[in-house]
Amino acid sequence: MIKFDAEAQNILSQGILTVEVDGINNKKLHKMFCEAQRYRRANLRDTSQIQRAESVVYSCIRLVRCLYLSDDAKMQVFDVHEHFFEALQQFKIAEEEFGCGFEL
Repeated sequence: MIKFDAEAQNILSQGILTVEVDGINNKKLHKMFCEAQRYRRANLRDTSQIQRAESVVYSCIRLVRCLYLSDDAKMQVFDVHEHFFEALQQFKIAEEEFGCGFEL
């Protein structure tokens, strides 16, 4: 799974977002990812904002795993349960968390 996250993060970092899906704005996806990553790297002490930034980053990564990588990348196993990611749902989560803002 780490491999899939790394591949997705590379796609996001480079802004190679070409798949068009109703309800997902690729420019906004890239912006949310980059700003949340920047906030995480700033290493500030506000844990609630760091957690929110991490939520945005990982939601963006899961979205890219759904749309750009193999079918195996759409799934993650928690304990013994398989969980399948849905791209639009991940976009909405990222959007909601991002909407709360970050104070750099």
